[in-house]
Amino acid sequence: MDCTLCGEPIANHSPEFHSLKLNDERTVEICDACARAFVAWQGEKLARLFPTRAMKSWQERRGRRR
Repeated sequence: MDCTLCGEPIANHSPEFHSLKLNDERTVEICDACARAFVAWQGEKLARLFPTRAMKSWQERRGRRR
């Protein structure tokens, strides 16, 4: 099965982990790399909207790795 976002084959596909449910009618399959990128993108948005200590700490650690 291929990733809906990047088109790469999904290694060791697992419906529980690789399926992203967008709404009741639509589900897409995403690979591990796209899932990590999606979580990071959502984390950045949430950190700006709800600046909790944990998210701020996560963002600081992530910024040092770049």
